[in-house]
Amino acid sequence: MFVVARCGFLALVVALQFSTVLQWFPITTDLSAWYSGIGLTGACLLLGLTVYGFYTSLGGQPLFGRVSLED
Repeated sequence: MFVVARCGFLALVVALQFSTVLQWFPITTDLSAWYSGIGLTGACLLLGLTVYGFYTSLGGQPLFGRVSLED
């Protein structure tokens, strides 16, 4: 309820989706484990969605602003 009250319904949906992906894709630091491939797939999926959401939220603006050599 805190996320809905503070950030809105879309933030709640994204948080629940991240939670579900983290539950279904077991992430481990032991890369020799048999389930490490699917865990890395889940981590890459979440990272890709995060980068896409950040890029979309910029709305065409440059990432670090306009930097010129004269400044």
